[in-house]
Amino acid sequence: MHFVGARTRRLHRWRALAVTVGLLLASTWAAVVLAPVRADEGASVAETADEGKRPAYTVTIEGVEDGGLSDLLERSSQLIALKDNAPASEAGLVRRITDDLERFRIVLRAEGYYDSTIEYRIDRTAIPANITVVIDTGRGYRLTHYDVTFSDGSSPDSSGPTTQPSAEPIPPPPPPPPLSNLGLKLDARVRSAEILMAEKRIFAALADAAYPFAKLIDRRVVVDHRDQSVSVDVAIDPGPFCRFGAVSFVGLIGVHEWYVRSLVPWKEGEPYDQRKVDAFRGTLAKSGLFSSVVVNPAKTIADNGTVPISVETIEGNQHSIGAGAKYYTSEGPAGEVFWEHRNMFGASEDLRITLEVGQIRQQATVDVIKPDVYRPEQDLLGEVKATRQKTDAFDELGASILAKIRRPLSEHWTGSAGGSLEWSQLNNDEDGTITSTLLGIPGTLERDTTDDPLDPRRGMRLRVDETPYTGWSDQAAHFLVSSVGASSYLPLSENKRYVLATRAKIGSIVGASRGDIPSNKRLYGGGGDSIRGYEFQKVGPLDDSEKPLGGRSLFEASAELRAMVWGNLGLVPFVDAGQIYTPVVPDFSENLQWAAGLGLRYLTVVGPVRVDFAFPLNPREHVDDLFQFYIGLGQAF
Repeated sequence: MHFVGARTRRLHRWRALAVTVGLLLASTWAAVVLAPVRADEGASVAETADEGKRPAYTVTIEGVEDGGLSDLLERSSQLIALKDNAPASEAGLVRRITDDLERFRIVLRAEGYYDSTIEYRIDRTAIPANITVVIDTGRGYRLTHYDVTFSDGSSPDSSGPTTQPSAEPIPPPPPPPPLSNLGLKLDARVRSAEILMAEKRIFAALADAAYPFAKLIDRRVVVDHRDQSVSVDVAIDPGPFCRFGAVSFVGLIGVHEWYVRSLVPWKEGEPYDQRKVDAFRGTLAKSGLFSSVVVNPAKTIADNGTVPISVETIEGNQHSIGAGAKYYTSEGPAGEVFWEHRNMFGASEDLRITLEVGQIRQQATVDVIKPDVYRPEQDLLGEVKATRQKTDAFDELGASILAKIRRPLSEHWTGSAGGSLEWSQLNNDEDGTITSTLLGIPGTLERDTTDDPLDPRRGMRLRVDETPYTGWSDQAAHFLVSSVGASSYLPLSENKRYVLATRAKIGSIVGASRGDIPSNKRLYGGGGDSIRGYEFQKVGPLDDSEKPLGGRSLFEASAELRAMVWGNLGLVPFVDAGQIYTPVVPDFSENLQWAAGLGLRYLTVVGPVRVDFAFPLNPREHVDDLFQFYIGLGQAF
């Protein structure tokens, strides 16, 4: 296979020099750079009369405008690395300089500068002495030709077993990937690291196409100083066509082998695909069951043309306990404790029991997750909950049970659907005491591209919830609860210490009047997880006693500037806004309730500790307090 490129040769001209050279490998460069410095010899340098110490020196590199190249040169320099350890003699210093010049030439050639010149000078009058290295990189040589040839040793007859477990014809090796897939571009400056990386990508493409034992036969590099070009010819033996062999496991104790085997994404006898091996390794690593996972394909092909796979694991701690606490001005203190078992029955079943105790709500929850139900990455979720809460809007004593299926739809999308049964005894000033029994069908669609669940600094989140309910609440009740929420996280600096975070949410209940909707299903606003600066549930319609009535539609929005100003300590100025409406869609007939505030964040290993002070900007007379105060774990959104 050939890629278009110029290869004119006029060897009779004295300026033309086409030299066949072996490519300067990055590994060779590293070996030179990391080679130990020789012991300095020669006459002693005169010591300063007043200090009696060896002279130190400074190093300046001039003539290199490329910041990346300058960094490479500085990292390769023993002069710079040892500048606080002066040589014992003038000859030792000169030897250290000349050794560095050779390192610099290697770096320059590896970066495509084959015609560079390097000079140095020592200013002995300076204190300390100054060594200046002047580099003229010259013009970067261009890659004008890149060719990959596969040898004839790709068939089992020449480089592998003569038998295959299947009568299917053996496919030939795939063609070499195009230059764009190899990270190369003709007429661009040639770099050794990019040439080597291109070879790795060729080997990876072969391993993905059932040729995992490819090897390099020859790499021929021609540097043409006449037109400052470089051509590369690579010969590769793809090796034999391979199929997946038997999978063996080592280290399984509490985890059932049948379960881990069910996660293997290939069948024995299938054409080998390195991508599936990598995906299997990732699945085991993300399961939370193992502290170490090693998936080892055999180094050689078996006689039957297969590659056996060994899986070595070390099981991690599968139990955990934890606790958390928060304090919101209008909700008072609250704390929770939990106990979790991540391998309850030997197949990665997760059982979590949580007890929450607060001034407003007391709740016990049992969550169960059964992974990989009927297909990989499809989970069955179950939840049983008992709740007692007392708010200004209503008092509730209730219990619920939920079951649903959750599965990824793509890399960033996740969907879930199921059923729920909820029983509640409710009491409020408007309705008195009623009993509500509801059957729901909750469905959720989520998209998440963020980089951290507790402290996102890049990406977006989108969540759509739809739950139709039917049942009895003093009378027949049929309604649909819907909400759409989105948040975005935009880093304002390269190190992501300054992040602009925004969010918006809209909600609606259709199918019933507000009075026919149980009070614990109506929409409310206000509080540390909603519209900061206002009391819990106090945004929206109020009765004559200034108690929340709830509504059928909701709108919320927030914006924060998350600035890590000193180490793990950050400042977060923020603005929140929102309102609750009686109509089924927000009609903005009532002004939004606005609030602003300032927060502190302290980063810990379990997430940021959040402290927020929020002030209502358009407080309602005799309703809203001067400020609200919040302490919790994790970002506000």
